[in-house]
Amino acid sequence: MGIYTDYPDYLYKNDGVYNDGGIYKEGTGDYETVTFGGIEYGICQIGDLLWTTENLKNYTSGAKYFQDSQLYKDLGYLYPTVSIVSATNTQSPFIENLVHDGWRVPTKADLETLLDVPVNDLKNDRWPSPGDNSSGFSGYPSGTCSHGGAWGDINIFVMISQTLTYGSDAWYGQLINGGYSVLANGRALVDEGQRLRSVRLCKDA
Repeated sequence: MGIYTDYPDYLYKNDGVYNDGGIYKEGTGDYETVTFGGIEYGICQIGDLLWTTENLKNYTSGAKYFQDSQLYKDLGYLYPTVSIVSATNTQSPFIENLVHDGWRVPTKADLETLLDVPVNDLKNDRWPSPGDNSSGFSGYPSGTCSHGGAWGDINIFVMISQTLTYGSDAWYGQLINGGYSVLANGRALVDEGQRLRSVRLCKDA
C-alpha cells in the first residue's frame, strides 16, 4: 500500500496498531523510525512533511493517560498546553529538550497540509466508523480532558498546534468519528493551559 510520498521505494506497512508501522523500505525489512527520549516512533510522509504515526508518549508534569487508566498507554499521553508551548510559536522546554533534527509540534500551516487528505486515509481501523489509513498516519481515537477536568469522548483524536499560546488564537487539528475538522479554534478553553490533548510531531521531509 503506497503512502503520500515522492519516494517510490518507501511503502507504508500496517502490520499492527499503535506501535507498528511507519515508513517501510522495500528490500531491507526495516521500518523508518525516530526516537525521542528513548521511545521509538514510526513515521510516515504526507506531502512535504514527515509525521509520527503515534501520539507522543514521553511523560512530563501534568500529562495524563485518558481517564487516568494505563490500559490506554498505547494511546499516548494527553498534555496540558503549558507542557507543549510557552509563547507564540515557541515550543516549551520539555519539547525543545525532547525533539531533534527539525522535528516539531505542528503549526497551523502544518495542519493545513492535511486538509486535502481524505479523513478515511488518516484514520485507522480502530474507530467506530473505521478508516483505511492509506496515508500511513494511523490516526486513532485518544479522547480529551476539558478545561474543567471532565474527560471527553474517546472517539475524538486531537493534535496540539504550536500556535496554542496564551492570549492568542488556539488553532489545533482534530479528527472526529463521523466527521472531519482538521482545524479548529478553542481559545477560550486553553488560555490557562488546562485542556488536555494528544500530540503528534512533524518535520519537513
